[in-house]
Amino acid sequence: VSPSTEDCVGRCKAHFGVPKKRKLGCCIVCRALVCNSCRTTRKVTVDVAPDSVVQQTRCCICLLCMGYAKQTSATEFAAREMAMARARSKRALSTETSEYIL
Repeated sequence: VSPSTEDCVGRCKAHFGVPKKRKLGCCIVCRALVCNSCRTTRKVTVDVAPDSVVQQTRCCICLLCMGYAKQTSATEFAAREMAMARARSKRALSTETSEYIL
């Protein structure tokens, strides 16, 4: 069963609450279904190669996540990314040490 436009998390409903006919996609940030009118396509840096070449790809982002990103400071985003990286490295370290316990 394919998702319907009623599943869109944006505010795309036409007059009288009838959904518009739009193609649905997935936001890369929140993974929610969004229609064409509720998302935007941006170039996002996904990787910096060892030879210092920045690699970018075009990604769909819902307008709700885009608005949140514009309101949040770069410092807060960087702090969150560093905390997530630390958590990932701790999980990887605990996985490696648990192999030696067995």
